[in-house]
Amino acid sequence: MMRALTMSFLVGFAIASHAAQAEDSSNSPSTATTVPAAAPSAPASDSDPIICKNEHITGSHFTQKVCAKQSQWDAADDKSVNALKQKVDQSRQATLPGG
Repeated sequence: MMRALTMSFLVGFAIASHAAQAEDSSNSPSTATTVPAAAPSAPASDSDPIICKNEHITGSHFTQKVCAKQSQWDAADDKSVNALKQKVDQSRQATLPGG
């Protein structure tokens, strides 16, 4: 039961992180397609295709098309998962006796 709850929390956090990134990019002055912030990317090659996704804008029914290289999407996913793991660890520390 706890594992299922933790996994659903992880998935929800990852989705929320992507939505927040889409919202941040919608506040930029440019109307061009934006790329989410990610780790430094490798040199462009055919093995790292550009993937476009429709991201929901938080607080709106609209979506925004966001294009990035596959490596950038992977880095953003890793960043979201790591942030979620840190939050889970912090909450576990706070609920431990004497913590």
